[in-house]
Amino acid sequence: MAKKIHTYPVDGTSPRELAAIYRTIESEHEPIDVLVNNAGIYQGINFWEQDLEIISRIIDVNLKGTLFATCLVLPSMIARKQGRIINISSVSGTRGIHKEVTYGASKHGMIGMADALAQEVRSHGI
Repeated sequence: MAKKIHTYPVDGTSPRELAAIYRTIESEHEPIDVLVNNAGIYQGINFWEQDLEIISRIIDVNLKGTLFATCLVLPSMIARKQGRIINISSVSGTRGIHKEVTYGASKHGMIGMADALAQEVRSHGI
């Protein structure tokens, strides 16, 4: 049987909003089998010229949103011993690139999180 894809708009930087939408998804549909973390903000600018609020927003969206969403889906995936988490990063997450300090930091964090998490959940079939 073919599965359907459902999308839900949500502020991925809000733990409260993410938790609420997660509960809605779980109650209206089957448990989440695949999570794709793909949100991202990019600003190519000299770091010393970047506004502190933009720095905070980039880290919130690119890294914290990934952490929050992943943390919410894991208990169900672990209980079922199945699931996939796909993180869309960037070459900036593997090496430093000129005018991408904050973006690169967020993507380095995302890759580090994914590497560490893979070690934690591998034995659970995820």
